Formats: sequence, structure tokens, C-alpha cells
Amino acid sequence: MAQSFARHTVSFVLRLWVESGEQPDEPQWRGQIEHVGSGEKAHFQDLSALQNTMAKFVIGFIPSSTMEPKKEA
Repeated sequence: MAQSFARHTVSFVLRLWVESGEQPDEPQWRGQIEHVGSGEKAHFQDLSALQNTMAKFVIGFIPSSTMEPKKEA
């Protein structure tokens, strides 16, 4: 039996920029992510921090039943 899923959209504004590192040839990427629905903003210096911020909002939209393994009939 096919499941129907309601469409859920989570929107973010992502800003990226480069700052000078300790060495002139070592630029450092920085960023800010803003959750459009709440206006909450977070700054990050690496991808794991970006992923963690996004996950806070995305996980709330995933129905728990979709996180469970499918059962074979």
C-alpha cells in the first residue's frame, strides 16, 4: 500500500564569505544560516556546524514513521 506524504518545505538563507587566515595564503570560509520560518540565525566555521543547525529544523518535519525501517510483506 502506498503512503501519501504531505509536502513540507523548510527554507534557509545561506550566506558565505572568506576571511583572511593567519597566513595570507590560508583563507577561512565563514557562514551564516537563517531559518526563514523563525528568523533564527547561526554562524558557522565548518560544515558540521552548518549541518547541525539545519538538522534542528529539518528533523521536526520528518514523520517518525518514515524513520523506521520498512517491513517486508
